[in-house]
Amino acid sequence: MKKTFTLFSLLLVTLLSFNANAELWLIGAISPDGWNPSKGVQFTQVDENNYTLDLEVTKPGNQYYSLTTKLGANSNDWDAIKPYRFGGLNLVVPLDTETELEAGTADSPYTNFSKAGTYTFEFNTETRIIKVTLKQASDDQPTAFNGTIYITKTSSGNIWAWDAAGDYFTPWPGKEISTLETATVNGTEYYTFTYDHNSTNPGLIFNDGTAQTPDLVPVDKRVYDYNGGATFTFTDLGQTIDMGNDVFILGEVNGNSWAPNEGVQMATEDNIIYTSDVVIEGSNAGFNYFSFTHKLAETADDSGWADIAPYRFGAAASSDFEITNDILGQELDLGADGTSVAFKAPAGIYTITINMETRKITFSGTIYEPIEPSGVYVMGDVNEVGGWYANAGYTLETKDNMIYEGDIVTQGQNEGYSYFGFTRGLADGPEEWSRIAQLRVGPEAESDTELTDEMMDEPIALKEGYATSFKVGAGTFHVVVDLNAMTVTFSKKSEELKGDVNADGRVNVSDVSALINMILGITPKDEERADVNGDGRVNVSDVSALINIILGIN
Repeated sequence: MKKTFTLFSLLLVTLLSFNANAELWLIGAISPDGWNPSKGVQFTQVDENNYTLDLEVTKPGNQYYSLTTKLGANSNDWDAIKPYRFGGLNLVVPLDTETELEAGTADSPYTNFSKAGTYTFEFNTETRIIKVTLKQASDDQPTAFNGTIYITKTSSGNIWAWDAAGDYFTPWPGKEISTLETATVNGTEYYTFTYDHNSTNPGLIFNDGTAQTPDLVPVDKRVYDYNGGATFTFTDLGQTIDMGNDVFILGEVNGNSWAPNEGVQMATEDNIIYTSDVVIEGSNAGFNYFSFTHKLAETADDSGWADIAPYRFGAAASSDFEITNDILGQELDLGADGTSVAFKAPAGIYTITINMETRKITFSGTIYEPIEPSGVYVMGDVNEVGGWYANAGYTLETKDNMIYEGDIVTQGQNEGYSYFGFTRGLADGPEEWSRIAQLRVGPEAESDTELTDEMMDEPIALKEGYATSFKVGAGTFHVVVDLNAMTVTFSKKSEELKGDVNADGRVNVSDVSALINMILGITPKDEERADVNGDGRVNVSDVSALINIILGIN
């Protein structure tokens, strides 16, 4: 289930820019990727305006979703896709009924799916009419749920609850927790709420009107504690949470991304003081974001985040806390368990020290000064660079207004391939990759891109901040990087014979005559071909070098 908190949405002129051959995706709670603006389930285009999609819905009941003709660049790119979305605030799309959606809205409609199974979505981008029908019910329907949840008396905010029969509390954002009924269990008073519909698709969201928790599956006799934001804690009646003795760093450190089942484990000898050295690349608009957890999840999906929510902690602040030079070495307060306010740090190398007894955190290390763009360099297995070093690259010449070009030679030394990429600046040291992370330029792909003959002389898309590489066999190539168009074009160059002064593809006495004519000024000098011995000058010593080549002495 997905709710938005926007009360008013400006209708953007989406349809004016709509392409008749545009693609269409479904995102949301029923998508395998969940609420992710960069991923979705793609519709099949039937004709100019009509699209269709068969989708497996595993949970019956109210499910929220949205349609979009454009996906974002990452999992936080909601603003970028808003003009391309179709939906409506709390708009119900009944089964077997044609319903008109709004265009250019971040608000999501929902359908009460009567059963688990395959549903057909039909949508017309011109009329914005959607129709959802049950194509085939699943043989395995979810087990019914009936139970009671408890909420601590210290909690504040709202609760939204739903099941297969519909929403318990309308309108959004639900019912204030403090208005729920109360019950006393083992001498402790709680707010309480009972699901009494034998729901096959129960769900909960806690929210403060501007932020919300993930979708939660209620558990009978579970006690929740919520005080705003996107985090919460829970225990079962009569139980306490075992935090364990581990601490992990969650988020964008040491090349990791945000995933509840991945983290950098911090070292400890006494289960009080925890330390870890981390590298920050500044790959998210100059910063990286991270927080901490006592436990990792088993899965990377929303349920994984829900599983570790009670074990997370971060900055003792109301919003992302920035690390600056002024606070390096200072002790900072940590947030309580069950909170997840992130720290944000610019590119650098840090040592993080946490004292779990005093709940203090200290950052030390070096924050890198930004490196300004200074041209375009080829990094990797090319020319005299000869390998991957953050401070070394072959310089391309500036030709015209952000266009750079030059020749590169590859030897295919890595199992028949040479690997290379581009950067707009170089670091001071060979291992300082994090300093130039935002300056690197590579193919817009998830893995290394192999250059083929078909790709020669054709522009290839580039993107800044990409560390992916090109790979190619041995050869000589002319490279043109256009930073205006963000493209690179490769052209194969034929190998020139050393000593082939007259460029006839052979080295013999006629080349000696051609070279002498150039030295005497009878014919124009071809400096590149005539400089046989490679000393940067064209004179009689080049004649001697050329005769040696013909005689096979060199």
